[in-house]
Amino acid sequence: MATSELKPSTTPSAGPKRGTVVLTLAALLVFGSLSVLISQGWRPGAESPQPVPVTDTQLRNAYDASPLIGDWVVAWRTASGDPGFSISEFSLASRTPLADWQPDIPPYGLEASELAPPMANRYVWSPDRTRFADYLASYGEPDSVLTLYNRTGNRTLERLAFCGTPCSFDDAAWLNPDLLAVLGWQETADGSARQVTLRLYDLRAQELSVYVSFPRVLTANPFDQAKQSRWELSQPPRGGDGQPNITVTSPADGSTVGTAFAISGQARTFEQNVRVRVTNLRTGSTLIDSFTTATAPDIGVFGPYSYSVQLPLENVLGGDMLQVEAFEESAEDGSEINMVTHVVTYNP
Repeated sequence: MATSELKPSTTPSAGPKRGTVVLTLAALLVFGSLSVLISQGWRPGAESPQPVPVTDTQLRNAYDASPLIGDWVVAWRTASGDPGFSISEFSLASRTPLADWQPDIPPYGLEASELAPPMANRYVWSPDRTRFADYLASYGEPDSVLTLYNRTGNRTLERLAFCGTPCSFDDAAWLNPDLLAVLGWQETADGSARQVTLRLYDLRAQELSVYVSFPRVLTANPFDQAKQSRWELSQPPRGGDGQPNITVTSPADGSTVGTAFAISGQARTFEQNVRVRVTNLRTGSTLIDSFTTATAPDIGVFGPYSYSVQLPLENVLGGDMLQVEAFEESAEDGSEINMVTHVVTYNP
């Protein structure tokens, strides 16, 4: 019986040409690369990312040395809403000798009270407690300041970093007595996005390395509450000496006031803020609700405050009893604390 065999056809194939195959493969490679970048946080129009490999020695050692850095990455991953946010995307933005850095103000010594609790409670101390970093040095102000104590062994405090609203510091950790990691974020040059930053201060090598993440649009900061809580640790006990934290010396309780008068006294409050309120007890309406600031020489020290009142004539009558209040809003929960109340009579 005859057998049939499949023999190669002598007719040219109608399949894809070699050039077409190459172009198709190239397109697939480009698409695959873009997919990886997008999954890691890159967006069209953003700066081209250059991720640091997991094997990058300095970054990997820092990440492994402190659980705080891992928790920080997780917190920003959650805040950004990007599951691809990872330490592996960080790139080395700069590495500069600390010797080339000039402080904007000269280093200065500290008083004994500044090295002891409660103020010292907010500092991030080195493992041997010979140095500390303070990333809350300007807490409550629009600018961000990072200070370091005893960098060169001369027991002075100096500014390591300073910037306005385009950056902030989240936390800090000592990886060893000579290596400090400072965590935070900074805006991109055009202000359209933010990059999470890891600053490594190597005090033995006198070198600063700055790593940054891919740019992202980040609005919420997951560390605001933690920073406030740490700041509260450095505040002196309020009223611990038996004295009220706010006093009102004018107007005196039971006195008579005119259309214009001042609410004044002494206060030692968080950020020296004093809130004032005047209520018409006849109508129950609030006539004044504002705030002023005490002029205190230092944290935890009394300072004078004064607020000028101008009563709205349409809301008061001669003989009305007015309730004058001075108080503080709790930095913890916003409640009204350290309240002082006087009742006065209005006489136009």
